[in-house]
Amino acid sequence: MSREKALEMLDLLPLPHQQSQTILLERRAEAAIRSMRKFLPEPPSIQELAEEARVTSWHFIRIFRRAVGIPPGAYLAALRIAQAKKLLLDTPDRVTDICFDLGFESLGSFTSRFTRLVGVSPTAFRRLADEFSPRWLEDYLILQERMEPDRAGMKIRGTVRSPYPFRGPIFIGLFPKPIPEGFPQAGILLMEPGPFEIPHALPSGYLMAAGIVSPRDPQSYLVPTSSLLVGVLPLPRGSAREPLVLDLRPSKPLDPPILLALLGCLVRPDPACFDGRAK
Repeated sequence: MSREKALEMLDLLPLPHQQSQTILLERRAEAAIRSMRKFLPEPPSIQELAEEARVTSWHFIRIFRRAVGIPPGAYLAALRIAQAKKLLLDTPDRVTDICFDLGFESLGSFTSRFTRLVGVSPTAFRRLADEFSPRWLEDYLILQERMEPDRAGMKIRGTVRSPYPFRGPIFIGLFPKPIPEGFPQAGILLMEPGPFEIPHALPSGYLMAAGIVSPRDPQSYLVPTSSLLVGVLPLPRGSAREPLVLDLRPSKPLDPPILLALLGCLVRPDPACFDGRAK
């Protein structure tokens, strides 16, 4: 039997075999991600990553996507943008220098991709940490309360649970892919774990959450920190509209980077940017 056929039959295996196979896939994906991070400006090709994992390129893409949720090429692109975010905050380097140091071919393509995935331009992103005020949270919550009710009944209801109690902003968004990039199709802001209701939303895609345990640190809204809690819940199209449970947890090595700058919604502040109506 081929490796590809064996992979397709993974779900038919007894539970212990499924678990061991899943661990193997995750280890191969983690090894590939370590290589991506190590050689980020000039990353290895898919073929090189596949050879390192001792599988074919086709098989590598398949197992990576199964373990991580997105293809290796998309993950690598996200890593480069995530590193650009860190450099913009942690260094005085010019945007142009950061662009070419990370291997982007032109400043225009870098700026366009960064703005689309992060929600603000590189220059505006750098300003957010200096301009942040806790008042933005208060203003956003007030505007969120004033939003028009969902007359059509399109909503997602559920509860956010945390491994430990805390009070801080929890951003919940609905995304088409299992990676938080760009503005969500719909979303809401909470100030502590508990029940939530997202208007103007159909149960399809991926419900993703980011809980900020240190709400007065502006960088925690811009780049992931060790205290950030995340949650991911797949929502198959046509699933029952029963209340959902979204569990927060510390981030894992396989989690795709959080590209969306959460302050990008608050800086306006405008709830339309977080319920899918603003483009």
